Amino acid sequence: MEYALTYHVEGPSDRSSSDIFHEIGRQVSLADQLGYDAAWFAEHHGHAHLGHMPHPLLFALYLAARTERIKLGAAVVCVNLHHPILVAEQIATVDALTGGRLSLGVGSGSTAPELALYGAPDMSPGVRRARFGEILDILEAAWTGQPFHHRGEHFDIKAPALLPRPERDLRDDLWIGANSPDSAEVAGQRGYGLQLSNLRTIPELRALIAAYREGRAAATRDIADERIAASAPCYVAATDEQALADFQPALDDLLRENRRTRPVPTDATKVPSTPREHLTSLRFTVGSPARCVDDLLALREQLDFTTLNLRPRWGGQPPQQVESSIELFARAVRPELDRAWAR
Repeated sequence: MEYALTYHVEGPSDRSSSDIFHEIGRQVSLADQLGYDAAWFAEHHGHAHLGHMPHPLLFALYLAARTERIKLGAAVVCVNLHHPILVAEQIATVDALTGGRLSLGVGSGSTAPELALYGAPDMSPGVRRARFGEILDILEAAWTGQPFHHRGEHFDIKAPALLPRPERDLRDDLWIGANSPDSAEVAGQRGYGLQLSNLRTIPELRALIAAYREGRAAATRDIADERIAASAPCYVAATDEQALADFQPALDDLLRENRRTRPVPTDATKVPSTPREHLTSLRFTVGSPARCVDDLLALREQLDFTTLNLRPRWGGQPPQQVESSIELFARAVRPELDRAWAR
């Protein structure tokens, strides 16, 4: 089992982006010291989803100089916003400068305002998937270091041998952030990893994993072992009571946003009322080390994953609380999970 941290690099629009970057940078440096395997950052433009990070590869490169071993990258780079040659060159450059520590998720989607900002059409699902497939073909061709000519429905590119030429197979550390079976199947066919969202139900996530494995079964090249990253928002404190009290401002923010964007289904059999019920309905792990161990072991019983992708930072939480949770997870939760999963 590997352990990753994911950040949406969120904050109010009037907060200094530099402050947010440095706050998260301190947390990633701590995670590096504690033995976490990866840190991933979301790409958002124009404060979509409260995000302050339009170019996660730049952030990964910045943090690589301040860490020793942790892999760094994105969950995800929205490749349909960018020209594929630019993306291929940037990925190869960051991997070379980080000594092979790039671990990168790519995705086919983005919000309509972000697409409009970049002059990209608001594509139908079929067009988006077809364009995404072409971009992946172009990335892989660019990384061979050989001249190539790609002629497809969306791109016609005749390229010389591009530099830098990767010194390893970047596909082995590429992931697809998938919310549809089609994207999950593509991840499997190409031998990439599969990054899952916590915003999908357990049956939906199982369907994505099944599609990923169907894709792997149909792969036409030798591929490495499967990589499936399950997302688990997590906050750990010394006791359940302290964790609930610490997390209450973040939970209040989440519930306000959910009431605005996700009305309660009319067929809901039970509407959560207590903080613990709300956290359970959101599939958030918040509590003592013992509770977090139990919750995450239960998640593994429902989903077969190889990477536990923790989201440690939420609005309303002071940085000191987030850092304390990252450290307590590494020292008191991870060892118990590793022992249980090794049996």
